Amino acid sequence: MKCSNPGVLPVYLLLLITLQCSGVSVNHALKNDNRRCGSGPYKTPSFGETNAVKNSWPSMVALLMYNRQFCGGSLIDSIHVVTAAHCVVSFSARNISKLRVALGMHSLRPVKDPQVTKTVLRVAYHNDFNAETFYNDIALLTLDSPVVFTPTISPICLPPNDSSDQHAYRKTVAIGWGAPTENGTQANVLQQITILTMTNAECRNRFDGVVTSGIADHMICASYPGKDTCTGDSGGPLLVQDMPGAKWIQIGIISWGIGCADPDFPGVYTRISSFVDWIEKQNQLDLHILMSK
Repeated sequence: MKCSNPGVLPVYLLLLITLQCSGVSVNHALKNDNRRCGSGPYKTPSFGETNAVKNSWPSMVALLMYNRQFCGGSLIDSIHVVTAAHCVVSFSARNISKLRVALGMHSLRPVKDPQVTKTVLRVAYHNDFNAETFYNDIALLTLDSPVVFTPTISPICLPPNDSSDQHAYRKTVAIGWGAPTENGTQANVLQQITILTMTNAECRNRFDGVVTSGIADHMICASYPGKDTCTGDSGGPLLVQDMPGAKWIQIGIISWGIGCADPDFPGVYTRISSFVDWIEKQNQLDLHILMSK
């Protein structure tokens, strides 16, 4: 890769060239981003709280197509957003060119609410994603230019790739703009629900005889009476906090369920800790794409 006269390139690629030519690895830069991760409410909201305080979740993003929100996602560093594969797997190159990521957004209407809107350079979803079983339901969006962090826009923390914590029986928070109830009208302002995780063994028992594909180890389940994620929430985060004042960690991606808030069936989330290595490989691929130009 030449380090002089790179020509006209997107800001994102120019950033990578600057890093590479200065001897700073992209992974090192992204790790520096992660030092600023995990901002959110001081403590886990109570089970009854639903409307989020404006910009209290600075890592939350909305995925927009023609100014309409269809899924959520999380900013994980200055150039990447993690979301669900089923949100983007059917996108053509033309669709990707129209895809927008809205950061610092609270209300869906007016459409001018986002503080920052980014276009997407690359969409990567897991090669083993299965649209019938929702196995490996994870995707990574590479933004066309880096995000400048502010008090209301910053990344979420991810669990370490060697984490053995199954996060069972934990109070967690799911956020999104989905419908509050099954067949209901989509919420206008960002919603938050506090729910409880369970073991995968318990979750498998809940779906036994109903879902033939079963609950994979790379999934995590959570529920609470009358509370659940629903249509429009897909791709958004499931978050946990070790103690009041601690950083927030994303342990799940909103993936699938049977109905919404059905007392017999919990919501099912992609377990992030199972895919941290995959995310890091996508970061390396971004650099490979740059060097091949």
